[in-house]
Amino acid sequence: MISRAFFDPGVATAYVTTGTNFPDALAGSAAAGVNLGGPVLLVRPNSIPTDVAVEMARLEPKTIVILGGTTAVSSQVETSRKTYGDTVRVAGANRFVTAALISSYAFASADAVYVSTGLNFPDALAGGPAAIQAGGPILLVDPDSIPGSVKNEISRLGPSQIHVLGGPAAVSDAVFTQLQSLAPTVIRIAGADRHSTATAVSATTFPSADLILIATGESFPDALAGGPVAGVHGGPILLVQRDGVPVSTQTEIERLTGEACSP
Repeated sequence: MISRAFFDPGVATAYVTTGTNFPDALAGSAAAGVNLGGPVLLVRPNSIPTDVAVEMARLEPKTIVILGGTTAVSSQVETSRKTYGDTVRVAGANRFVTAALISSYAFASADAVYVSTGLNFPDALAGGPAAIQAGGPILLVDPDSIPGSVKNEISRLGPSQIHVLGGPAAVSDAVFTQLQSLAPTVIRIAGADRHSTATAVSATTFPSADLILIATGESFPDALAGGPVAGVHGGPILLVQRDGVPVSTQTEIERLTGEACSP
């Protein structure tokens, strides 16, 4: 388990969210890594896997932050967690509002904000460690519009930079233009596909890295849990295919480590 490998008992905060969907954990990874110094633990909507319960008992967090509403993490799960520490639920009417509320909970302000589509996971996965390094949140948008809750949160944070993750199919040029009214500098970080977007995020954030996390780009749970770890340790999450390493990923590993590696 990622949490056991990198976090000692007595963490200030543990984030708990559903492992059956990605949006809440995407937004939570940056918050966990930047301000609250603890893991993201994944549960089922109506139950806690045994290994997660064991890990929670080992960690003894002072505060447990549940991400998402009761359809994502049930009231029964929330009640059972109260034996381990103070419990707070951060939830909105939808994934966009929830991401904005997570940001509001964790960040008083932020110089940099990362924006990604809320309809798919790879770009925001790669953006998590970068957001942690920059000390800012990940906020989610529709491909073709910015929810009002997100606009309001960006205005509250007052960033000097907004980093848009992914190409125009993920976050449209129209949204990019709207974001330019919310910060002095708006930068798009994108590659030809999810793997090369992840390497582009890494290349613009990390001059080198002692820790690199590798995860499949075809599914989200493993990388969701790894986001805070990578960011806190100053390294990226890079994405691979199930049966191979894309050239862009291999090239970025070699750049970060200064050593050639075999595909």
